[in-house]
Amino acid sequence: GDLVMAKLANLYISEIAVLQKIFGNSARVADMLNVNRSCVSRWHKGEIPDAANKVKITSLLLVMEMLQKRFNEEGSNLWLHANNPRLGHRKPIDLIKTGNIINILQAVEDMEIGTYH
Repeated sequence: GDLVMAKLANLYISEIAVLQKIFGNSARVADMLNVNRSCVSRWHKGEIPDAANKVKITSLLLVMEMLQKRFNEEGSNLWLHANNPRLGHRKPIDLIKTGNIINILQAVEDMEIGTYH
């Protein structure tokens, strides 16, 4: 009950802190997740996000972790915001904002194993 909720809150506090470090501030994190900045602030203070935002937070972290194995921070951000032929010429960040992560993970994996050009 309460212990599980406290652990979940701490998990999202940590994840939001990492995203703030990657993107520089809460406003950029909010933009990346397509939420109001007050949501990011509440999550950073321990409020547990709803299911859709949990997916977006965890997805963005996973994508950034995978990208930073290949690119520096600037390169990762460029990749997120560039039209991607593998994603139907959509921007990966737009898919993250809508919670559509599977295709992005596949595009990053293809890039890592060299099947992506």
